Amino acid sequence: MTEDDEVSAGLRKLIDAHGHAFQHAALRRAKELFPNKSLWTFYASEIPVEVQGSGTRVDFILEHRDRPLFLVVECKRVNPKKSRWGFARAPFVHRERIELEPYIAERVGRFGHEVLADGIHLAHYFKKAYHVAYELKVNDKPGDAWGGSKSAIEEAATQVMRCTNGFAAFLVQNSRLIGPEPTSALDSSEAILLPAIFTTADLWTTEADLSTADSLSGELATDVTTEQVDWLAYQYNMSPGLKHGLKGLTKSGDTIGRIMDKEYIRTIAIVSAKGIPAFLRRSSEFEGPG
Repeated sequence: MTEDDEVSAGLRKLIDAHGHAFQHAALRRAKELFPNKSLWTFYASEIPVEVQGSGTRVDFILEHRDRPLFLVVECKRVNPKKSRWGFARAPFVHRERIELEPYIAERVGRFGHEVLADGIHLAHYFKKAYHVAYELKVNDKPGDAWGGSKSAIEEAATQVMRCTNGFAAFLVQNSRLIGPEPTSALDSSEAILLPAIFTTADLWTTEADLSTADSLSGELATDVTTEQVDWLAYQYNMSPGLKHGLKGLTKSGDTIGRIMDKEYIRTIAIVSAKGIPAFLRRSSEFEGPG
């Protein structure tokens, strides 16, 4: 092997391993779908943001053509050896959670002369949403020589929430992007941020009731049935360290459930590579606050 061949092979491995090729392939696919099969158009990529002193960059953002919605996308090429992600539902979230799961998004709004940010429920509810995530090994695939011991799902979820909160702060600092300067205290405008993870992992879900496990052994009494899906809603409880620290609309009388939804729980759309077209078509129907 010549030096040129060695450099070429090494560079290709690094490009693949770091996910840059997948990121731009996913963005190309999104651009190809607009506007005939999707209403999401390219906004920007590699946007520098910062949350609580931690700087990062947003892989890319898609803007809805007709509504003030922004998809904040984190791309995750996974180790082929751990390329199956499994998700289960938590039967207990908080006392005020209804049977249907809300789509909880981040809103940055201009209300008169004040710009605020908080979590809101969209006018869209899921019959199935998931709260617990697992990485499954694929025994017949070789693994990459890279990757740490942390869960790739947790890393991606942490990153996309850091990016979402960082972009919220970015909008507050550049509030003209939300809407024109108000002419009265009654004027309002808003931008709604939807975090999403595009991944090379295959996605599997189970409807197993975790509360039916034996209370002594902690083990489920029955087999777990699974279903492969193109994309799913992941209800993620982020830590305070990922929050933007912007002033919100939390009221003194809010319950712990409402505070969790406003401050810490966000719906992350987790989308398989093959599910990107289906997700972008479906998510074009999402509406603003319910």
